[in-house]
Amino acid sequence: MYQLNSNFRYAGFWVRALAFILDHLILGFVKTILFIPLTVFLNLSFMLPGTNEDSYFAVYNSVQYEDPSLFIVAFIFSVMIFFVINSLIEWLYFAFFESSNNMATPGKMILGLKVTDFEGKRISFGKATGRYFAKFLSSMILAIGYIMAAFTERKQALHDILANCFVIYNDNYRKIEIPDDSGNNQTDYPKDYII
Repeated sequence: MYQLNSNFRYAGFWVRALAFILDHLILGFVKTILFIPLTVFLNLSFMLPGTNEDSYFAVYNSVQYEDPSLFIVAFIFSVMIFFVINSLIEWLYFAFFESSNNMATPGKMILGLKVTDFEGKRISFGKATGRYFAKFLSSMILAIGYIMAAFTERKQALHDILANCFVIYNDNYRKIEIPDDSGNNQTDYPKDYII
């Protein structure tokens, strides 16, 4: 069992909210670049007449021109494709970056934050994946799981608690001044945890 030192610097709700916004701005840019060609492809598949009766395009064309109700089904299928791709991008973005050596997404890195386990160490890809999917629980009931980060002792949101993680400042500690023998102050850092 590990107990973190009280000098560990936990990131509060507002700085985490700002990191969340930055990450989603970055993700929005990346997804726009990826989704524009896909959107064009799917739109062309709806608009252009198929040249081969057995082709993928021919199925969509027959749906569009012969049966409007099937066109709606095809449209919903296309939306589902976007949803799946969007979910994959977000999952890989958060899980990869938070389990990397930087221990943070680009948004967190900009603000000097990182995600750690109880020992202050890098989390695994599996734990980062669990943390990402636990965010769906944090989003439920007016995002109360996210808001918990403003009130819990160690600034943990629900998904942090479920994944046994912390979001802390990258320097890890509050700097403390320790007087030396000459009377001058020197900056030191306490241990991050005790066993």
